[in-house]
Amino acid sequence: MTKQDLNWKWYDSVIAVLLTVMAVFSAIINDWMLVIVSLALLGIIFLMFWKDIYVFIGDYYLKRGNFDKAHSLCDKVLSKDEKCILALNEKAEILKTEKDYEKALKYCNKSIKENNAYFPTWILKSEIHDARLEKEEAEKAIEKAEKIKLDFESKKLHNRILSKIYGFN
Repeated sequence: MTKQDLNWKWYDSVIAVLLTVMAVFSAIINDWMLVIVSLALLGIIFLMFWKDIYVFIGDYYLKRGNFDKAHSLCDKVLSKDEKCILALNEKAEILKTEKDYEKALKYCNKSIKENNAYFPTWILKSEIHDARLEKEEAEKAIEKAEKIKLDFESKKLHNRILSKIYGFN
């Protein structure tokens, strides 16, 4: 598992909510050790996923038209980790929405330089080229995205078949 695989999933939200409820309930019944343990685990979760959380909140602000806040959150992540693909993509998405296509492409290219097998970047790049009326470039980017997605699906199928053959569950 790479660093990029550590993305916030729906069940992480469930765990965070359960830990918060556990901490509150523990405080009500005066079990302070359980409160400390719950808060410590909650802190660990947020330390592991702070970049994902900032980018998610940035996306929230983007969708509500607050571009300054969205930029600020992405910039905070990129100041700590300039290679964070999620933040690079979100920054490109913000710039695309603001119609600053030149800068948006720069962020897409930085993301591709870090991981050229992350197909959402290629889709975003295609959308930017399309907005700039660069149809050939848009087609190349979307073809690359489709190839990456197909390769990924093919590998998943291959692994599923091997699992069935060798009896892995």
